[in-house]
Amino acid sequence: MEEYPIRIHPKIYRGRDKKKLQKLRVQGEQAKAIEAYINKEMKRCEQKFFSYQEIAYKLNLSLSVVTNLLFPVDGGHTGITVYNPKYKNGL
Repeated sequence: MEEYPIRIHPKIYRGRDKKKLQKLRVQGEQAKAIEAYINKEMKRCEQKFFSYQEIAYKLNLSLSVVTNLLFPVDGGHTGITVYNPKYKNGL
């Protein structure tokens, strides 16, 4: 279970290959979009499960991209559960 607000840390590449740099730049933008979506949804929620399919559909991203970005953040096989520490008494 991940704590709100979530942070996604994309891979870092320090080389000069333009294709790899562009790929990571796009991945960083996708990560920011996912963060913004989840954090916006969690502002008034105590705890919520987000399926990778739901996020991919809402943000028009591929399922593999969403899974690859969120799984290392404490995601499960089908999604990620996020809780808001603002509501400590409810957990």
